[in-house]
Amino acid sequence: MKYLVFFIIAIISLNVSHSQNDKMRERIKAQKIAFITAQLQLTTEEAQAFWPVFNAYEADTESVKNKQLRPVRKAMRNSESLSDEEAVKLIDNMITAETELHQLRLNLISDLKGVLPPQKILKLKAADDEFNKKLFERLKEMRQRRNGNKD
Repeated sequence: MKYLVFFIIAIISLNVSHSQNDKMRERIKAQKIAFITAQLQLTTEEAQAFWPVFNAYEADTESVKNKQLRPVRKAMRNSESLSDEEAVKLIDNMITAETELHQLRLNLISDLKGVLPPQKILKLKAADDEFNKKLFERLKEMRQRRNGNKD
C-alpha cells in the first residue's frame, strides 16, 4: 500500500512539474513574440505574414534540437566510455543536425525576403540574440536566488 501511495504521489508530482514547464514555455513564447514585434516594429500586415513563417521555423528548429541534438549531447556527457566507432557516429549525427539547423536558418531568411524589408530581416537576428541573452541572464539570476536561499 505504501508503494502505491508513493507511486501516485510521484505521478502527480511529475504532472505538476510538466504542467509548470509548459506554462513557463508559453510565457517565454509570449514574451518573445512581444519582444520581437517591438524590436522589428512590425506593422499589422507584416506581423500577419511574418509570424506563421517564424513559428514554423521555430517548430522545425525545436524538433531538430529535441530529436537529434539532445541524444548527442546526452551521449557526449559520457564520451569517455564511448568507443571510437560510437564517437564517430555521434560526430556524424551532430554534423547532420547542425547542417539541418543551418539550412532551416537559410530557409527562414529566404522565406522572409518576400514578407519583410531587408532591414527588418537583419534586425530579427539581433532581436532574437538579444532576447535569448536576456532570457539566459534571467534564468541565471533565478538559479542564483534559488541556490542562495538554500545556503
